Amino acid sequence: MRTQQIDKVIYSELSYKICSLCFAAHNKLGQFRSEKSYADALEKLLKDEGINYKREFSLPASFEGELEGRNIPDFVIEDKIIIK
Repeated sequence: MRTQQIDKVIYSELSYKICSLCFAAHNKLGQFRSEKSYADALEKLLKDEGINYKREFSLPASFEGELEGRNIPDFVIEDKIIIK
């Protein structure tokens, strides 16, 4: 059963690497820090690992009538995974 679940993860290698980096950032900073502190720590880890990312930029509207500038993800990693 576990193997079937893993096979369903899109970009599994990158996804697990990102999860690992998120845990590393949290373990380094501990609890009760600001979201910006965790994002800054994750950004440093992404840089250290040579992983391409964009941080906090406005995505274009995805449907007619949506307000521009409304979707701002924390990170878009390798143009594949969004962290919000």
